[in-house]
Amino acid sequence: MIFVLTLIALIGSSVADYESYYSCTCYEYRIFCSLPEELPAGSDWSEANAYCGTLGGTLATIDSEDTWNGIRGNIRPEWKENGCNWGFWIGFKDMRPHPHLPSHKTNPQFFSWVTPMCTYYENWAESQPNDNRSESEHGQLCVQLWYRPGHKGKYDDEYCYENKGFVCQIPYNCNCP
Repeated sequence: MIFVLTLIALIGSSVADYESYYSCTCYEYRIFCSLPEELPAGSDWSEANAYCGTLGGTLATIDSEDTWNGIRGNIRPEWKENGCNWGFWIGFKDMRPHPHLPSHKTNPQFFSWVTPMCTYYENWAESQPNDNRSESEHGQLCVQLWYRPGHKGKYDDEYCYENKGFVCQIPYNCNCP
C-alpha cells in the first residue's frame, strides 16, 4: 500500500512528493497564510477548517515525521514570522464538550485529530501543551505549528479564535501497486 504526499504552498508553487507504505489514500497538503479571497491576517481554527472543507478536505492530520517535515519545508520563510501570526492551524483539537476537565496540560491525549489515519505524529514545543486560560476560561483548545523564535513548527496549544495561517489536507484517489 502506498501513501503519497503532495505539498503545495499557496501564493508560490513549492511542491514536494514522497511516499510511505501503509495506505492507498493520497493527500495533497495546501498551506495558506490567509484565505485566498479575504482575510489578510489569517483565519480562526473553525474558519480555516471550513475553508479546507470547500476544497474537499480538512485541516491537516500529521501522521509521521516525514509529513511534518514536508509541511514545514513548504511554508514560505516570510510566513514563519509574524505575517501569519506566528503559526499555522492543523487538525488537532480538544473536542470534548465544555467544561474541559481535567486539563489537557497534563493530559495531551485529550486532543483529537479531525481525520482518522493509521498513525499519528506529535512533536510538542517545550512546556506545551500548557492550556493557558488567561484569555478564555475554556483554555487553549486548538493546536498550531508554532513559529515563535526557536519553536520551528513544533506543536503549541492556542486559543481557537486567534487568526493564523493553516494547512489543508485534501484526499484524492491514487493507484496502489
